[in-house]
Amino acid sequence: MCCLHDTAGLRKKARWRTRVWRNVGGSTLEAIRFADCVIVMIDATAPFEKQDLTIADLIAREGRASSSPSTNGICWKQGRRHFAMREKLDRLLPQVAGAPLIATSARTGEGIYRLEGAVTAADRAWNSRVSTATLNRFLEEALQRHATPAISGRRVRIRYMTQRKARPPSFTLFGNQLDALPRPICVTCRTGCARRST
Repeated sequence: MCCLHDTAGLRKKARWRTRVWRNVGGSTLEAIRFADCVIVMIDATAPFEKQDLTIADLIAREGRASSSPSTNGICWKQGRRHFAMREKLDRLLPQVAGAPLIATSARTGEGIYRLEGAVTAADRAWNSRVSTATLNRFLEEALQRHATPAISGRRVRIRYMTQRKARPPSFTLFGNQLDALPRPICVTCRTGCARRST
């Protein structure tokens, strides 16, 4: 069974001057906290504005699966524009990398039929668990492609990794000097593990 909760969206808290906007903002935040999966509508003519990124980050911090339909007057097909938006989504929000991005049309309704499957897939991926053996095979392949840096003459050694929880899928690395690992390596591990879980 699926229950949809349509909200009026979020505005900056500084603009919550009137009682109506305080109620709207509070209702939206409450809906995000109690949802299993959140759909973030993105305007394709001005994608990934600061407010879109803030909302998507809030959803990820709350531990909710997310799906992002991109809407425009016309529905653009899987092509260069979709690839560019997919790359931009993964780059700007690495914590939700791999989240479904669906092209829809607000005017004609085209592409809406893909939304249900994308939400189901996002929820399945968000709740999935990956075995430690699979994660360690991935880690071994990743370390063969990209060597870890040497800190004060000692190479950072990553021994193994495991998934500590789902919702959102969270992974733990075990090794020495892990706090010195550069952020890009951590992001690469996180996105690779998230893709393994789908």
